[in-house]
Amino acid sequence: ESVLLQIDPAIVKFDMNLVRNIHEDVNRQMLLKNLMEYTRKRRIITLAEGVETEGELKLLLEYGVDLFQGF
Repeated sequence: ESVLLQIDPAIVKFDMNLVRNIHEDVNRQMLLKNLMEYTRKRRIITLAEGVETEGELKLLLEYGVDLFQGF
């Protein structure tokens, strides 16, 4: 069973492996969309790790990610 179903986190952090070049990868975008829908319904704050390009940042903002880590 998924860890997210077993606990009630305040924040969910998206790993840089998901974030890296997400603006160029439709599969990663679909996964993010689903994760954002889930976290929004549960009122969980989202944080994206490893944001290093303007393209990544713009897409993450568009999808509603709350917080960012990166250069």
